[in-house]
Amino acid sequence: GQRQIVDCDVFIAHCADLNRAKHICEQAGYDFDARFMEYFLLGVIDVTIFAQTALAAAEAVGLGGCMIGGARNHPFELAKVLGLPPLVFVAFGMTLGVPLWEKVPPQRPRLPLDGVVHRETYDDAGLDRTHAAYDQLSREMGMYGKRRIDLVERVPGWQERTPEGQYGWIEHSARRWIDPAARRLDIRPFLDQQGFGFE
Repeated sequence: GQRQIVDCDVFIAHCADLNRAKHICEQAGYDFDARFMEYFLLGVIDVTIFAQTALAAAEAVGLGGCMIGGARNHPFELAKVLGLPPLVFVAFGMTLGVPLWEKVPPQRPRLPLDGVVHRETYDDAGLDRTHAAYDQLSREMGMYGKRRIDLVERVPGWQERTPEGQYGWIEHSARRWIDPAARRLDIRPFLDQQGFGFE
């Protein structure tokens, strides 16, 4: 039901695929045991690297795209539509097409490097300062003015507490993390059905 998916020229389902690893092992005469988290991570990392590279290549020739995490909202149904075998699942989708440049919003600034890069050891001492500065910038630019997340229906007892004009990156990000819909609780049963059965 997302408009950007309906309207895009191409929608790509990027799948983590351990079915291929299973076939390779069987061709060599070995059993493949997919229960290990490392194999799951390898599948997700590989498809993510591929997708990001594909998007960069598309953008280099004037196309546009967007990664779609919502492709994990209905994993059972999507696997059936795509005819996915065991050990394969959609990690995320990607819209791809010719952008309507007049409707493309300006690129948002990224968090400063000191908020995401650590040298030698992890150091979060400056995160509050970095986050507050970025939050202020997001409010000044109106980055989330029309994207306010309302949790009244999904979080028991939740009440709006952010005044108009004060809704920024911190509040938006926090609401995304606490939104029960973001947990996609049917992913684990789906992965079990697909044969992952984590150890």
